[in-house]
Amino acid sequence: KLDENSEELKVPLSASVSKFNSMSNSTHLFTLHSVGHATRQVVAGFRFKLRFDMKKTTCAKDEHKDLNDLCVPDEENLEFVNCNSTVDMAPWRLEQPVTHTQCEPGALPPILIIRRRPPGWSPLQDRSLQ
Repeated sequence: KLDENSEELKVPLSASVSKFNSMSNSTHLFTLHSVGHATRQVVAGFRFKLRFDMKKTTCAKDEHKDLNDLCVPDEENLEFVNCNSTVDMAPWRLEQPVTHTQCEPGALPPILIIRRRPPGWSPLQDRSLQ
């Protein structure tokens, strides 16, 4: 598991956002909004599994080929897309990352964190007797 702010995520996230922007039917480019979950697995290179969402920007595709500093989130017409992405990279081979991205409309749903209880734990147990 990787921290959402890890430097290692810059390239795979950028590749995922670019892939979405090149394939979507939207009139505007989207930019990264937040990362919900990220893992890295070592295979014949690195495999990143990412869960993130993006916000629509003010940059129209017919005016901007790629995201740049002028592309800021469009706060007046909020539109979100959330995605699952797998990115395979082997930087030492000097190849472009191979990206598989699936997206759907809407922001990332909240993540429910389930914590395991220790064996024998019970909410009915009186802890004051111990």
